[in-house]
Amino acid sequence: MSDGLFARAAALSRFMTDTRRALHMIPEQSFREADTRRYLLSLFSDAECEKRELSCGSVALFFDFGKENTAAFRCELDALPVNELNESAYKSNRKGFMHACGHDGHMAVCAALCRVLDALSEEEKSKAKRNALVLFQSGEESAGGAEAVVDSGILAETRTDRIFALHLWPKLKKGKVYSTAGVCLAQNAEVDITISCPQSHAADNGADSLAEAARLLLSLEKEVSETGSAKSPCLLKFGRLTGCEICRTSGLAAEIRSIERALKGVSSCNERPSGARNVIGGGFKLEGTLRAVEPRAFCRAKEKINAAVCDSRDKGFAVFCEIREGSGAVCNCARLFALAQEAANVGSLPAPFLQAEDFSAYGKVCPSLYMFLGVGEVPPLHSPYFDFDESVLEKGLETFLRLFFS
Repeated sequence: MSDGLFARAAALSRFMTDTRRALHMIPEQSFREADTRRYLLSLFSDAECEKRELSCGSVALFFDFGKENTAAFRCELDALPVNELNESAYKSNRKGFMHACGHDGHMAVCAALCRVLDALSEEEKSKAKRNALVLFQSGEESAGGAEAVVDSGILAETRTDRIFALHLWPKLKKGKVYSTAGVCLAQNAEVDITISCPQSHAADNGADSLAEAARLLLSLEKEVSETGSAKSPCLLKFGRLTGCEICRTSGLAAEIRSIERALKGVSSCNERPSGARNVIGGGFKLEGTLRAVEPRAFCRAKEKINAAVCDSRDKGFAVFCEIREGSGAVCNCARLFALAQEAANVGSLPAPFLQAEDFSAYGKVCPSLYMFLGVGEVPPLHSPYFDFDESVLEKGLETFLRLFFS
């Protein structure tokens, strides 16, 4: 990377800040990022590259430098259903939605990368070892965004043989990029457990589905965490415990009725918790997330969940458990990590994170590297107060360029 190219990249600092703030004001939910796409495409209306809107809602810019293979760089379009509580000139103007995960910053870096690539001299293009594909991906916060890009065939069509991404990350040293060889982010699953029993007066000391749900919550969170280790953590956390209505045609409702018939003398279950404080039983639902770094730990965790469900059934409760697997673990290519260390001074992570990302879909079809750009001591990701110092975006752009020319 020449001094002149580095200087031109550094001069885009204001552009990245302005782009990030403009995007921050128009957050949109997954797969509905029309205004975001429109804004980004307006930045590249005169760019000499192939611009393509994929059927899945993603945008791809392909810079053909006449090389055999292509290096891809990916960022995300979507925001979160979070109501921003910051007070700033660039605060979200979409109530109930916010770029609370840094995707606005990622897009700003990739937009600046496109500016640099579009302005390369013929000599600089000749020194490039690959073509460049910049992906603005739809639907990362929901399921299927990355997989849809892969299914579109654009990676195969452009002969992409490596793909990079970076994510702003609180608590890591501000302005420093980190990664690792192997797994860096966990695989995940959504876990729903519905537990019910006939209702009765509290004084009758009948079956208590709320108490059993609470017991399951506490015991499972502890038992699942014990299946992991410091270097290979495993986590089950329930974010919601609610009273629920059981569909009369569901298998669970039939199971409840069979319990009622067996108990006979107990009052019939109304299939949802009573509003009275002295009535126990009814239906309750636990909603949680399972995260694991290693497949074996993930399988052991599912076994523990299913065993606990069976134990509750043995106690006479009607229990239904659903485990919906999401993104696989993000596993970095060791060769690309070594390249990043040498070419861009990327640091090494001490251990994987338990967050999940659909970037894992790209790693199934070509070598991939996911990196973390430190933003220092700021509110956590997904917080309504998340914000960061935009000067770190310069390091993100520099890292991408060093990797492209290596």
